[in-house]
Amino acid sequence: MAPTAIRVVKKDDYDGDWIKKYDTSTINSFALVGERCDPDTIWWVRKHFPHVIINDTWWQTETGWPICCNLLNEKEFGQVYPTLPGSVTKAIPGYDV
Repeated sequence: MAPTAIRVVKKDDYDGDWIKKYDTSTINSFALVGERCDPDTIWWVRKHFPHVIINDTWWQTETGWPICCNLLNEKEFGQVYPTLPGSVTKAIPGYDV
């Protein structure tokens, strides 16, 4: 999703009162695409969805995830790296970024 979609929810539900009414335990990742996500929005996601992996591919949608990402298959690729605000994490196998 675009980070703008999260900012819309964040604007109306900054404290997460609306979100708490729903079971979000099945959400395992957010793929943020098309634009860079600002640090405040990433911290908001981490606060209200602490169990999700964030993939912030703030550059080209077509090349962001295929080149740098958090791999969801930990068993095959090892550690999933935490996303730092403004970072697209690590290069995936096969790329030297």
